[in-house]
Amino acid sequence: MALTAEAFIDRLQGEIRARHANLDHPFAKRLIEGKLTKEHLRAWVCQRYKGITGIGMQNVAPLFIKAPDEGARRHIWELLGDEGGYAGEEPSHSEWLFTFGEALGLGREEIERAEPLPETIAVRNFFLNKMHMGTFMEGLMSMVAVEHQNPDGFASWANSLQERYGVRKEDLVFFLGHVEADSEESGHSGEGWEMVRLYANTDEAQEKVLGAVRESLAMYWLFMDGINRATEG
Repeated sequence: MALTAEAFIDRLQGEIRARHANLDHPFAKRLIEGKLTKEHLRAWVCQRYKGITGIGMQNVAPLFIKAPDEGARRHIWELLGDEGGYAGEEPSHSEWLFTFGEALGLGREEIERAEPLPETIAVRNFFLNKMHMGTFMEGLMSMVAVEHQNPDGFASWANSLQERYGVRKEDLVFFLGHVEADSEESGHSGEGWEMVRLYANTDEAQEKVLGAVRESLAMYWLFMDGINRATEG
């Protein structure tokens, strides 16, 4: 028997808290504690772009086509606009990342030409598969599982980057922008939970969503494993 919407959301959020890579992964802890070098941070920028941020809105667009109704389609339209920089005057999230890279001495072309780690290739392929081959809710919730970690995780990252690494606040828009953009109250994460309430109300739908969230958490953790491995020693 399917769980109630609120009980199912509590279960999903519990899964995310139990594997909160942005706070609990060893690489995140090293960053928050001020134990990384600028070279390590540059490595994170390159791998983040190659695996997640630079995936391209054309690869998220299949969710617009799969959306079950106009309300869901509007949510994806707004997500594409925000992420891709097509809505209003806000730059794309890739531009936010380039800004942080520039503060670390990384040029745009250097980021774009970076060699992805095996774990980075794996996480990129995972998201491509979910967007193109999964159901609407599987694709959406694979993103929400990561986005839900951003408000508190990236707030901690931003504080540490400013206080321990000397990065200017204006160069931290990637992190501070995601704190707002992915908030549970008004951002992508909160809207994602509303989609759960509306469209994950059968045993089959909940099973698919739970599987997608668990897979996404495992792949994001693996992605961070790769960066941690490459920056140790």
